[in-house]
Amino acid sequence: MRRPTTPDRARRRNSGVKLLLLPLLCLLLSGCYYPQLIRGQVQLLMAREPIPEVIARAQIDPQLKIRLQAVQRARRWAVTALHLPDNRSYTHYVALNRPYVVWNVLATPEFSVAAKPQCFLIVGCLSYQGFFTLEAAQKRADTLRAQGLDVDVSGG
Repeated sequence: MRRPTTPDRARRRNSGVKLLLLPLLCLLLSGCYYPQLIRGQVQLLMAREPIPEVIARAQIDPQLKIRLQAVQRARRWAVTALHLPDNRSYTHYVALNRPYVVWNVLATPEFSVAAKPQCFLIVGCLSYQGFFTLEAAQKRADTLRAQGLDVDVSGG
């Protein structure tokens, strides 16, 4: 097998460096979408608590305790009756102190019911963008409206 020439190796190395620099550059840019996703997800992961620990608290709100116990019963039923995987899904709770986990921004061309796709590096194209703060969602919505699109911001 022929070994790549020096210019070929240099070109590949430069491509690799550029590929590594792209996410770093994106993180440094304040208008970039990905930093708020990373920050929001990390905040959720850091704030989560195992449901049994929350239920065991002496100071728990009675309504919250009832809802979390219902989650545990529904999860047990899903595993035993539906044979869904017994993994870590629905085993933690996060006190959000805000009305929604995320705010979704959906945009369509005027007089259309087809959403303008929003494309991302990892998941591909989706019909919406999610934001962890209402302010960030509104800012994106304003940008899309300025492009002449019909826009909806909804909590989810």
